[in-house]
Amino acid sequence: MKILNLNSYDDARPFWVELSRNYKNGELALDWMANKLIWDHFYKNRNFLLNIIVGIQDGCCTGIFPLLFGDHDMNGIPYWSFNDDFIISKEYFCPPEEIHRFFKHLPPHFCDDLSCFYAPEKTHHFYRAARGLVDMKPSQEEYFQSLKKKYRHDMRRTWKKNEDVEVFADNRLHEAKIKAVLECHLDYWRQKNGAVSEGYISYSRDKILTDLLLLRRAEELGKLIALYFYLEGELVAANFSIQREQDRVDDYLCLRNSQDHFSSRGLGIFAILKNMEHCRQMGIKYYDLSSCLNDYKRKFVNMLTFSYLMLFDGIPIEDGVSQLA
Repeated sequence: MKILNLNSYDDARPFWVELSRNYKNGELALDWMANKLIWDHFYKNRNFLLNIIVGIQDGCCTGIFPLLFGDHDMNGIPYWSFNDDFIISKEYFCPPEEIHRFFKHLPPHFCDDLSCFYAPEKTHHFYRAARGLVDMKPSQEEYFQSLKKKYRHDMRRTWKKNEDVEVFADNRLHEAKIKAVLECHLDYWRQKNGAVSEGYISYSRDKILTDLLLLRRAEELGKLIALYFYLEGELVAANFSIQREQDRVDDYLCLRNSQDHFSSRGLGIFAILKNMEHCRQMGIKYYDLSSCLNDYKRKFVNMLTFSYLMLFDGIPIEDGVSQLA
């Protein structure tokens, strides 16, 4: 196999287009433009390094692995990463039956968010990590019955509290409409996390702004599901998910008015429940909350599912030392 190491998405584009044509064309996680948007508008400005590993077998592109290198991770140790905070379910851009060819060409790298729908052919190179996946069931009542009793009661109570909220479903991102609730959402994060660090505030702000660019790209691909929530004519929340394949969606972004008089409503939970109801009517079965499970997300999960994380020489990837840095 011929291996190319590229440091530009523009250089990788012809190989990306070829692989997309033959493998999962139209998926946001595997879309060249989506990945370039993330790089251009977030990581590049933070002085990350980019190494796009491209494999050519018998004249055809068989795999692309865009790896990032930052100056530190949460433990203060540099690492290459196949993970980012923007793609909910980031698969290796490679057919499962081909991935074993790349093991010796990849550096140890961090990834905590591989799709639980991706099962590598040779699992001894991987270990499993729990994932937040929801089986929405054929009806909301069946879904509620699949939850723990205390969570089921919480969901029903939140649903009832918000019966007066009008909900409109769309497949477009209305940036002008969400401007006020977006500013409120960012103010909430600034107040909540201001004591953490200015860097964390900057990270959260820039991440949401990049998420909006990805939502716009999902709209162009015909993959966006958008719900807008009104109370007495005022937009109080917006929830966005992105369809992946035919029977699953990724929960992407929830914006809500976080003022005190809305806090008892549980608008974030209500927004996800409404999005699930809409997806259920579309014939979608699975709702993916990613592997980053906050306490409120755990309430939704009714399945024991796993993502696969790569191992190097029997060592979990986050403990490995970069070979390329």
